Amino acid sequence: MASQPIAVLNRELIESVPITHRGLHYGDGVFETIAVDTSNACLLWEEHLARLERGARVLGLAFERDRIESDVQFALSCSASRQQRVLKLSLLRAGQQRGYTPGLNGQSDVLVSVSPWSTSQDDFRLVDGDVALSPQGVLQGLKTHNSLEYVIAARALVEKGAQEAVLCDDQGYMVEGTRSNLFWVNSTGTLSTSKLDRCGVPGVVREVLLKRAMEDGLPIKLSRATPDALAQSPEIFVTNSLLGVQSVTHYKERTLKQFNVAARVRDFMAGAILAH
Repeated sequence: MASQPIAVLNRELIESVPITHRGLHYGDGVFETIAVDTSNACLLWEEHLARLERGARVLGLAFERDRIESDVQFALSCSASRQQRVLKLSLLRAGQQRGYTPGLNGQSDVLVSVSPWSTSQDDFRLVDGDVALSPQGVLQGLKTHNSLEYVIAARALVEKGAQEAVLCDDQGYMVEGTRSNLFWVNSTGTLSTSKLDRCGVPGVVREVLLKRAMEDGLPIKLSRATPDALAQSPEIFVTNSLLGVQSVTHYKERTLKQFNVAARVRDFMAGAILAH
């Protein structure tokens, strides 16, 4: 069991969800992907839980913190491994109502999966993506089970031999990657990241990074820029809960060799993550 993924639905080990489940038919739920360290701690737990609660509020789903934490601990106890793992926590609308109209009680199913996780990413290639992200409106900033734009964008990564792609909005401005937030250093040494006011998901690592950078005296510009900004950038890195702060070693045909800013960020982020 140490190396096998496990899944728990409402504190019961499962191998599949019911075929009538609304999470399957309509993507009616929100989720968080969380790193679990060797001490069984869920890293940046409070930040993940806060975003999950925001998503539940928008979708009208019950959010019961004690129940969620109990279910997560039960799932972790079912995984014999004490290596680094990835935990996916989902709140799905309970019930099997047909059609888009949900029941009014807002009851939630808690689905937790635990899987092996490796962080080895020495060679990290970034390319331009082929999918334009749509404005999200009421769903802006949430991690919902409707992720088809990212699925389509990620399909091309294997063909391009890349680990990540730059995704733009419908106006051609950079937003994020298929699974990460994007940072780059401009010609004057300023660190920039994309504004995420129309589409895209502000990752919990990105949000902690922005706060800690201010405390550390590292200026970061929230930018609306096209991929042309990356053409002359001496340093690019991406962030998410599993990658942490991941330096980009290749962008399209360029090889990047400067990782000083990422190293500085990695240092103060290590303290921030351990403090949680």
